[in-house]
Amino acid sequence: GQHAHKQFTGDGASVAPALSPNGHLLAWVLFKRNYSDLEVTALRFGQGGSVIAQPATTLTQDAAPPPAVQPNQPYGYDPRYDLWANKPSWLPDGQHLLYISDRPGFNINNAADADMAVWEQGITDTMTNAVKLSTPEVGTGGHDSPAWRPGDPATFVYVNYDYTNPSDGSQPARQGVIEVAGAVTGTGVITAPSDLTPQGVTEYQPAWSPDGRYIAFAQDNAAHTGNNLLVMPFHAPGFLNDYNHAVTAVAGSPYAVQPFWSPDGRYLGYLTGGNSDFQLVIRRVYYGRTLSFGPPISILQAGAVSADYRPTWGMSRSQG
Repeated sequence: GQHAHKQFTGDGASVAPALSPNGHLLAWVLFKRNYSDLEVTALRFGQGGSVIAQPATTLTQDAAPPPAVQPNQPYGYDPRYDLWANKPSWLPDGQHLLYISDRPGFNINNAADADMAVWEQGITDTMTNAVKLSTPEVGTGGHDSPAWRPGDPATFVYVNYDYTNPSDGSQPARQGVIEVAGAVTGTGVITAPSDLTPQGVTEYQPAWSPDGRYIAFAQDNAAHTGNNLLVMPFHAPGFLNDYNHAVTAVAGSPYAVQPFWSPDGRYLGYLTGGNSDFQLVIRRVYYGRTLSFGPPISILQAGAVSADYRPTWGMSRSQG
């Protein structure tokens, strides 16, 4: 907390930072009024722990995107095709990003085209080379929180929001299920997704441990007035039974959200609070027959932070 510097300014909001596996590249989202783009910048490390961002490159082109990625729109700009890219996360190679986007946008013949899906794109590729990795259910708003498994060339998770239809005919209930799928980088060839968490419950914001052996995630309580953070083991290619071995890391007060890990896996971080004020907290992780966690350590220098986006903890200088 001794080297906090404002890095990004401009006419939009800079959110959702994600550090590359070697800690030398930073991706983030630049929100404008009608669209958002992904930005990527190199980081230069100065004396005394300072970090200096180099000029950024825009990865996506979501303001009036190319007609080639718009459905039924070969004639140029249409405001219905201002698109949103959000929540970037890195693949292990440090050369590709996962993110969510409502691309290709409005399509009178296919309503799902306007829902958020998971996309993959190389950091030297244009948007026309991006590949779609998931297909959302119409009317749910789509998918969320994609994250590639560390050290694994072919496995990623995301949250699938859909609706359950009660047998008594009452209003359908929204649920979030964490799903796992496989993909061949850059091809869009994927394996069928499978559930890692059960139907009928809302679980979200999955975060891989650095060794890919565990997933931390948030779980709503039944009344949707708070949540807990859980950590479950992961055994490739992904089994629903692993959920039965999840342990509660944090009981929300009322909320504990946006889990993240230290690069060495020794700490689990999260945001805790309620209403609009959240605090940044880390806890020591103890590995044994059952995971256990040390007392919360508040990072007071962070102040009150937004719970809309996950913090990122980069590599230490000695690691990269």
